[in-house]
This record gives sequence, C-alpha cells and structure tokens, in this order.
Amino acid sequence: MWIQKNHTVLISLMLFVGMFFPTSFNGVSSGTLTVISVILCGMFYTYVLLRTGNLKVMGLISVILSTIALLFGTLISKLPNFSWTVALFFIVLCLLFCVDIKQIKVDKSIEKVFSVFNIINIFIGIGIIAQNKFVGDFILNYYSAFFDDLVPWMLRDSKPILTFATHSIAGFYLHIFFFLNIRTYAANKRLRFLAFAMFYIGFGFFLQSNTGYLFFFLSLVVLVYQLYKMKKKRFLMLIAMIVVGIFSLDWFQLRTKATSAIETFKVLQASGQSGFSARYSSDGVLVEIFQYIANNPFRPIGMSYGGDLWLTDSGLLITWIRGSLILFLAVYAAFFFFLRQQMMDKRLSIYLFAVFMLFEFAYPNLTYFRSYYLLPFIIIYLNYLKGGKVENVEKIKRLRFSFK
Repeated sequence: MWIQKNHTVLISLMLFVGMFFPTSFNGVSSGTLTVISVILCGMFYTYVLLRTGNLKVMGLISVILSTIALLFGTLISKLPNFSWTVALFFIVLCLLFCVDIKQIKVDKSIEKVFSVFNIINIFIGIGIIAQNKFVGDFILNYYSAFFDDLVPWMLRDSKPILTFATHSIAGFYLHIFFFLNIRTYAANKRLRFLAFAMFYIGFGFFLQSNTGYLFFFLSLVVLVYQLYKMKKKRFLMLIAMIVVGIFSLDWFQLRTKATSAIETFKVLQASGQSGFSARYSSDGVLVEIFQYIANNPFRPIGMSYGGDLWLTDSGLLITWIRGSLILFLAVYAAFFFFLRQQMMDKRLSIYLFAVFMLFEFAYPNLTYFRSYYLLPFIIIYLNYLKGGKVENVEKIKRLRFSFK
C-alpha cells in the first residue's frame, strides 16, 4: 500500500519547494510563479488524497462551503474588478483539509534533511545581516514579492527575511522553525538543533518589526519552558548566553549602521505606524474594511476587489469580507478540526492553532502560498517526533470517508 511506504523524499521535496520556490526573476516579482506553485501544491494534495484513499468529510464540507460563499459573494458584489485566483487560494487550502496527513510517515533521515534546511536558512540570514552582496543579490533577484521597494528596504535594514520578502511573514515562520528545532532537541538531545533554535531566535530579534519582536519573546518563553523541563540547573546559564549574544550582535550592528535593533524597537513602540495599531486603529489601513462590513453585513465581495479596500493585512477580516460567516467557518473551524485530527499530540495542535490564528490578525497566512507546503511538513514532522514513524503505519484497503 502507498501509505506503508517511506515518504521522506517526497516530504523533504515539499519542504524545500515551499521554502525556496522563487517569486521573481531579476528582481521583478511574478504573480504567475505564485499561482504555478499553488496549482502544483493542489495537484500534490489531490495525488495524496487518491493514494491514501481517505477523504476527510470535514475538508469536503469546507471545499463546498468556501466555493459557494465565494461564488455568491462575487455575484452580488458591486466592486469593479475580479480575480479567479482568490478562489484558487481558498479552495487549495480547503483541499488540504480533505487529506489524511497523519497517514504520511517519514524515517530518521528527515532530521538530516531538516538540518540541511536549517543550515541554508542560517547562511542566508547571516548573509543578510552582514549585508553580504552575494546573498543580498540572490534574495533580491529571486525572492522579491508584493511591491517593488519591499525587499530592497528589508535588505537595506539588514532584516533576515530569508525567502519571505517581508519581516511580518518572516517573523512568524522564524518562530515556527525555532519551535520545530527545540522540539527536535527535546526529542533526541542533539545540540545542533538547540543551536539552530537559538539562531532563529536571534533572527527574529533582528527583523526589527513588531511581529519579529512578538515572536522573539514568545520563542524565549517556549525556550525557557522547554529547557526548564529538561535541565533545571543549566537553563538559566543558556538563556543568559542567548541574551548576551543577541545584545552583542546588536552592538555590532549599531557600530555599522545608523540605528540598532534596540533603537528600532523603541521607535516602533512610540510611532504607532506599524504593527497592530497601524492596522486596527481608527486611522489604520483596515478602517475601510471595517466600514464596508458595517455598511454591508450581508454583501461579501467574493473574488472581486477594488475601491479603497486594503485586502492584505488581516487574514481574519479578509476571509470575512470575501465570504462572510460561511467562508470564515469553512476556513478557521475546519483548520481547527484538521489540526486536532491530524496531529498525534493534541496539546501541540492547540498551540499550533493559537500561533497561526495570532498571526492571522496581521496577515492572511493560511492562504499564503508557502504555507500550503510548510503546514503539512510541520504536522508530519511533529508527528514523527511524537513517534509517527514508518513502521507504525496501519493498512488501509479501500477508499473511505472519515468523520474522525
């Protein structure tokens, strides 16, 4: 049976494609590349669904409801423009909810693959902080996105955005990569994963953004908790080393730049021009969306767009305005039950749901194209650490619907 095989190579490929699939050529961002990556991921989900032979009914309901909500919203919308890719992004996400990810197993070599992945990310992150020309040109040429001046700004300020183009998305996924590494260290006690985790914490600090600082402090809390559970006598010394290392790097950055990360943090908190206040205050970029929802409670916009609506900086609001309550539940309720069904550790499913939802306040991350690849890897890898290895797979003899 397909699900009894070792899928380490397949899942490793998914990890690297999700992280390093280009978004631009010669510094010119390409929406076509993003759409191609989403279509490829949708084809992969379909392939896995057919081979595992296990269709999750909750996911099927999510696909149907999201399609109905988006079509209905589009038909009644008065906005002038239309994009079919909106439906593509939501439907591919809901298609993931149909797949029985828990049945996909990997072996111990996934740890080596993940180590290589970490080393590449750390090389890129250090190169950006040090303003290495080769790394900077590589990121600018192949990973520009959203708008033309974004990545040059990130690189100019030495923000270790990796391949995510913006410090907001990078801040979230730096925490996720930290979390996977600290969980690996807890499982196998290999120090390299602790070292990888510490690098990701440092990178989060040097993003110099509200999201970066938020997940930096969250990572520190998780680190303290995990190390306290493992080695009560040594964790304080290690935390002190991390803090000293970060502030030492910040001192070096202050010597080579006009401002340091610490100074930037002070400015961000005083300005109110970024983060939560820039989005949700009375003069924030999302005020038009709030007004539209208040004035048109039963008129979602579906796949349309236009006017002064800023359809970028809040996954929760964008999902609501595109499909009202139906689409909102089709995405977020299905996501919650998907994690509960697919993750072997139910407490981790709650944590992962909470972290993803926290970032949805800042960005529609669930419909971000890299998340389509990285989210399944996160689940499969955490299940592997919990004991979901190849030899533990049960046989499935026929196609079936599952309500579990």
